[in-house]
Amino acid sequence: MSNQLSTGTNNASVPSRNSPAELSTPQHAPFTTTPDVLLNHPMTIRSFILHDILLDKPIEKSFFELSGIFGSSRLSYSDFMYWYNKFSRGNFGMEDERRPEFSTLPVHIIERIVEKLELKEIMILRNVSKSLRNFVDQRDEFPCKSIEIGCDSNYIRCQFNKEEVIYASTSWRMPIDYDHYEYGHAKVMRSVDYQKIACDQLRYVLMKPKLQLNRLYIRCEYGSVEFSELECFETLFNSIGRMIVAKKVIIEVHGPAMTINVLSILDPVTLSCIELNCFKRPDGSEYDYEIWSTEKINQLTSLDQWKQASELIAKDPFDFCEPEHFSQFGSLRFTFDIIDREKILKLRNVSKNMFSNPRSSLTSCSVQTESKFDRSVLSSRNGFVLQRHRSFADDVTLHYDFPNVDGCYLEVHYYPKHDEITIQKLWR
Repeated sequence: MSNQLSTGTNNASVPSRNSPAELSTPQHAPFTTTPDVLLNHPMTIRSFILHDILLDKPIEKSFFELSGIFGSSRLSYSDFMYWYNKFSRGNFGMEDERRPEFSTLPVHIIERIVEKLELKEIMILRNVSKSLRNFVDQRDEFPCKSIEIGCDSNYIRCQFNKEEVIYASTSWRMPIDYDHYEYGHAKVMRSVDYQKIACDQLRYVLMKPKLQLNRLYIRCEYGSVEFSELECFETLFNSIGRMIVAKKVIIEVHGPAMTINVLSILDPVTLSCIELNCFKRPDGSEYDYEIWSTEKINQLTSLDQWKQASELIAKDPFDFCEPEHFSQFGSLRFTFDIIDREKILKLRNVSKNMFSNPRSSLTSCSVQTESKFDRSVLSSRNGFVLQRHRSFADDVTLHYDFPNVDGCYLEVHYYPKHDEITIQKLWR
């Protein structure tokens, strides 16, 4: 009897705990009769991953075989790696311990979160994943009323409303001096392709069909940059293919290229104010900016945006523009580096020609200087007559009569505190 027991024991197949390969002879059981509910259950997939780990099966072979069984729609590579790594560390729990990712949340949850985000955070959210970008881009509402674009040699600063986003090269470091204090509140996105990312974000904003801006402002940051740094914006503006609604545009980029390019994409019906600081070329020739030629001035002043705007604000425009170029504006505001006798005589003659033009809608002209104004240029020898009864404190009022014109005259007000002159056409 004991011999039979001994023989039976010796013939039995007893698995060893130290030999995982002896736990099961088949690699995977056939699924021909397995219900779909069981096959699709997450626990089934996790059990098979654990089974392969216990068999010491190579990771590539395990993923290939399980993908063939369950399909890529039910077993992604990221999910496989999560469970493979978890089980390999000796954690055999079947509960998913991962925190949910934002992009995997239900749509109605994402909608509620996006509604609470600031505009600059929405812009960054678009770079998280393709699905989130598509979700954000499909939203109609876009509460942006002001866009400011600042360009420098190694970063682009965009202000959406009053929220700053800086797109910078990987080597850029945020300045900490007082002049750059506003950067401390900005969201910074560093990349070797920062220009491409910035233009992509701007294209997204500018293409929104319900976008209605109070102001669009583009400038060079803290001095001049090479024109090559701005060429990406030319490509951007040319690619939009629609008119942008904006009430006011400010362009502080030298030369005609960017000025004409930006004005061309603005809806002339809604554009009421144009502010330009673009008529001077930067010091030095290394910046490679195009200069203003007669052809470019004619191209600028023939734009519908130029013809239909009611207000022009410009710095040093007389070096390139003729008086008739301003006749359609209702209000002019000019700034000069200095106002000397030559400038005041030119200003007087320009004002005379503009105000005396019967087709002109101009009613007022304001002039400021960035240096101390020389009051002596407003003398009688230049045709100005002091109106003592109209002058108060330091403010001075003068008249200028048009030669051979009896119906109207110019009234000039000088405000010393602001180094400012205002000129109006008055009827007798």
